[in-house]
Amino acid sequence: MSVLYIFNPEHDLALANGSPFFNAPLSAMQFAADCYGVLSWLFDDNHDVEGNISCFCSMLKNSDLSAMPITSVVPWGWDAALCYALQKSGVDNDVMPTAAQISDIRMLSNRQTAIDALAYLAQQHGLDISVPKAADCIDDAVAEAKRYASVVYKMPWSGSGKGIRICRNDLTANDIKWLKNVIDKQGAVVCERYHNVICNFAMEFMADDGIEFVGYSLFDVGGVGYKSSRLMSDRAIECHLSQWIDIPTLLLYKSDIMEYMSVLLRGRYKGYFGVDMYVYFEEGRYKLNPMVEINLRMTMGLVANILRKKMLCTDNQKLTVHYDGRRDVVSDHHRYMQETHPLRYSDQGKIQSGYLSLTQPTEHSHYNIYISDL
Repeated sequence: MSVLYIFNPEHDLALANGSPFFNAPLSAMQFAADCYGVLSWLFDDNHDVEGNISCFCSMLKNSDLSAMPITSVVPWGWDAALCYALQKSGVDNDVMPTAAQISDIRMLSNRQTAIDALAYLAQQHGLDISVPKAADCIDDAVAEAKRYASVVYKMPWSGSGKGIRICRNDLTANDIKWLKNVIDKQGAVVCERYHNVICNFAMEFMADDGIEFVGYSLFDVGGVGYKSSRLMSDRAIECHLSQWIDIPTLLLYKSDIMEYMSVLLRGRYKGYFGVDMYVYFEEGRYKLNPMVEINLRMTMGLVANILRKKMLCTDNQKLTVHYDGRRDVVSDHHRYMQETHPLRYSDQGKIQSGYLSLTQPTEHSHYNIYISDL
């Protein structure tokens, strides 16, 4: 039995494009090539990608996998481009979704799904929040901006902080041009009120016959993109959030999300997914947005949650995605961190402090994913 794990971080871009012939940009392919080994830390207890569990990056175009007895494929995320690449590599169609299922996953990954879910939660809980709107013409998009002091525009298909534009209500010519381009390419643009975000976090789930709660993730962003995750236990994350929001209320939202997603995904999607949330400050008090977006794929928050449970014994470390476009800088940083932050283990064999790279940086690497002290 061989399970093929695939790290395809270009997945969100592939969904936006929709074509099986999509070619990812070099930056996404570099990320995949540099960091595909992170999956072995999650799914292979021996950290051996040459055994029965195989890990590949997304560059499958020149691969011949027809001789491998692959019985299951577990990618970062399913899309038409990945299925086409697998087919060309000789993988049996029986271990991947059908074209109709892929089309369904793409539709469910549109941000309209999260808008509908937030509207449902707001109704269920009497939640006082401005529900985003998808505008399919430029006049409606501009009108939404005038409702607020600042507005966040989002592409219907995008992820990891990409495809987002924060604007004041007096839109510039460049803002208008960006909006028209998004509407032309994706049919609409999502408009939502800008909030003063205090804390970003997520709930991670597994969808199969039902919905299983995997755990929380607590993450930081740089600009609007993912930067790092705090490697804290679920209980510690709840304690951290309790300084701003009521945890019993949060658990009610979790229960409603699981029920809602169970109905929505039944027979349509199996695999990991994450629901992003945040705490924000408005009108003199802290509030919760329980449904910012839905990611029907693995997430770095999921990586953080699994690693915390498997490998760490403290709440004082973080998971970081490090990027530098210069040659040798990532590998030099890796060696420096190894020398200055040596690993220390507990009596139970779990990491207590120090630095651990989850990839294998070389002089050609531009990305590294690693664990380090806060």
